[in-house]
Amino acid sequence: MLDGRDERCIPECCLGVENDVIVLEDMAHSGYTMTDKFMPFDYEHCATLMRTLAKFHAKSLIFEQQYKKTLHDKFTPCMQETLWPRTDGRARAMFDAAVKGIVSMVDLLPGLNSDHDGFKNKIKELCADHTDKLSPSAKHKNVLCHGDLWANNILFKYDDDGKPVECCLIDFQLARYNPPAHDVLCFLQFTTTRQLRKKHRNTLFRIYHDSMVAVMKEAGLSISDIFPWDEFDESIRDLHVMCMIHGVLNTPIMLLGPDAVSKYFCEKPELLESVLYVDRTPLICGQFKEAPEYRARMIDGLLELYDYLVN
Repeated sequence: MLDGRDERCIPECCLGVENDVIVLEDMAHSGYTMTDKFMPFDYEHCATLMRTLAKFHAKSLIFEQQYKKTLHDKFTPCMQETLWPRTDGRARAMFDAAVKGIVSMVDLLPGLNSDHDGFKNKIKELCADHTDKLSPSAKHKNVLCHGDLWANNILFKYDDDGKPVECCLIDFQLARYNPPAHDVLCFLQFTTTRQLRKKHRNTLFRIYHDSMVAVMKEAGLSISDIFPWDEFDESIRDLHVMCMIHGVLNTPIMLLGPDAVSKYFCEKPELLESVLYVDRTPLICGQFKEAPEYRARMIDGLLELYDYLVN
C-alpha cells in the first residue's frame, strides 16, 4: 500500500516472521531523532507532521480507488481494535481503570469552583460509549490510522538551522480503520498545548488537506470526488469531543516521568497490575502532585474539555 510515489513515511521492514520477530530500519542512520515527550510540539513540528500524515492517509484512499474495495474488507484481521477491543474483558477493565483515574484527577483541578461533580458525571457519560466510537465510521470515510500519534512515536529530521523538515511514523500496534480526523485531532491532543490548538488548528487542518490534495493529484485522482474539504471539516467537528476524551484518557500514561515508569513498570509489577486494570488514581494523581510539567499538561487538557462542554 505504501510503495512508490513519494518518500517513505515509515521505516522499511527488513524482515518479518509472523508471531516471532520483526526487524525494522533504524531511522537514526537516516538522521531522524526523537523529541522530548515533555516538551509540547510547536507549530513547525505540527505542520511537518500534518504533511506526512496526509501522505500516509492518502495511501489508503489511493489503494481503495485502485482495488475497488476497502482496506477493512481486504485486511479484516489487521483492522480490529487492539487498545480497547469491546469483546475483551481485560481490555474493558483497563478502560474502566483509565476513566477512574481521570475522574479522580478532577478533584485536583483549579478553577472549577463547585462544579467538580458535574464535570465528573459528564466525563463518565462521554466515556460510556467511547470504545464504540473507535470502530470504523458509518458516516465518514475511513483510512488506516496510526492510532497512537504521540511524541515517542514520531521521529523528526532537522535542517542545519534546527528546523524540522521531515518526520517518520513508528509503532503501529494501535493502528485502526477510522476517519482521518481521528489521527489529526488525537495527535494535537497528545502533543500540543491548548494555546497552540486554539491559535493554529485551522491552519494545520488546511495544511493537512492541501498536502493530501497534492498526493492524490500525483496519483491521477481528484480529491473533490473522494475526500473534499467539506467532508473533512464535518468529520473534524463530529470527532472533536471524542478525541478530546481520547486525549485525557491516554496522556496521563504517555507523560509519566522516568521515576514513575521505573517504579510501576519495572520494579513492582504488582503495582502495575493494579493501576492498569483496577484504578489509575494512585499513579496519575501522584504524578499530578509531584511533577509540575505533568500537572500543567493534565490541567491544560482537562480544563479545555471542561470549558468546551460548559460553552
